[in-house]
Amino acid sequence: MGMNLQSMGYKGIFVNEMLVFGLSADTYVDLAKQRDRWCRGSLQVARHFRPFFEGGLDIRPDRVRSICC
Repeated sequence: MGMNLQSMGYKGIFVNEMLVFGLSADTYVDLAKQRDRWCRGSLQVARHFRPFFEGGLDIRPDRVRSICC
């Protein structure tokens, strides 16, 4: 949804405060699994909505990298 809003001309901002609280991974293996799920989900969304081909998004390498990092 964020990429769709940005492609329509809206801007995102960084808010330096905790807005959501939750559990974190306890081990490195759990963290790696969690990051893998996040990355796969982001790629699935990008493949489905194709946000970089809609126009209005910045596709510099540092922006694209943030999808999975």
